[in-house]
Amino acid sequence: MRNPEMTKIRDRKMVETFYLLYDKKRIRLEDVLLRMSHDLFFLDQNYIYKRIFIYRRIYHITNN
Repeated sequence: MRNPEMTKIRDRKMVETFYLLYDKKRIRLEDVLLRMSHDLFFLDQNYIYKRIFIYRRIYHITNN
């Protein structure tokens, strides 16, 4: 079963991981998505990309 709260937590963690790798460590976008897809979240890269930017828009997250 899907749990909406767990989905929110997962999405938040994806956003945090993305910005850590992309903004702080300066890894290329394609490499970040590949790493997140294959090593961390085991989800499709396109799905991760969409979730990151949808989550960011919904919760008004800015780059720090």
